[in-house]
Amino acid sequence: MTPGITVTVAVPADPGCLDALAEGLVRLDVAQIEHARAAGVATPSIYACGARYRREHGGERWQSVAEMMQARPPSGDCEDLAAWRVAELRCAGEDASVRIVRTSRGTFHAIVRYSDGTIEDPSRILHAAERRQR
Repeated sequence: MTPGITVTVAVPADPGCLDALAEGLVRLDVAQIEHARAAGVATPSIYACGARYRREHGGERWQSVAEMMQARPPSGDCEDLAAWRVAELRCAGEDASVRIVRTSRGTFHAIVRYSDGTIEDPSRILHAAERRQR
């Protein structure tokens, strides 16, 4: 990954505002996947590359797919993983989006929503897979 910039943004604790921010992360991930593809480098599927769910402590740091791929194994928290999954789905022609849902007072969780309303939770899927491997 080439050196970049770090962006800090404050948004209202509102799922709609967080959905808008997540859409930006998805678009960045799509651009990174397509750029890698054009360079002859395939970005592996989130479920095939050994990616792990890792809860953040002490604040939020949203990561792009290129950042997550720097770690071994690739890892991120819910919005990172949901954005990666949506980006790979869009690159494959699927219509999906990240949705931020409130789980309890002041707590949010990112999931994947397909155009038919089906929900997928990459964090839960990857966390369960990791527990089975132990």
